[in-house]
Amino acid sequence: MRWRYLDPITPELERERAERLAAVDAWWEAFAAHADRLDASFAGDDDFEVVEFMRGHLRPIHP
Repeated sequence: MRWRYLDPITPELERERAERLAAVDAWWEAFAAHADRLDASFAGDDDFEVVEFMRGHLRPIHP
């Protein structure tokens, strides 16, 4: 995370940092919203597409 320790941060890096942090927030919101389905899927009680879910929400954080 090169932008974490930059001083002063450039406008471009600040935009990138804000986008990445927003993606992290979105990931945790989606995780919380789907926690029951994730649990059920790992228990074998749901056919929730965990890989697609993870890919769709984690790729914006780390492409």
